[in-house]
Amino acid sequence: MIYRLPRRWSYLAMLLDLHSHAVAGWAMDPRMTGDLLEQTLHMALTIRQPEAGLLHHFDRGSQGRTSNYSPYMASRPA
Repeated sequence: MIYRLPRRWSYLAMLLDLHSHAVAGWAMDPRMTGDLLEQTLHMALTIRQPEAGLLHHFDRGSQGRTSNYSPYMASRPA
């Protein structure tokens, strides 16, 4: 999502829990980068502390493919 804040645009990344339909993590930044995705995932994992076997899906946008996002996911416990 893109939001217009006073004097600038910002991107909002949200990670949704499909079971509860709750926002598990979110982050805002004026640039859409892989760091935005990492911040969102980090918040969700810190707050929710999921058990092993977590299923995660993202839309495979360019930020997820060309950033540190995939290695970050691979470094997380299974």
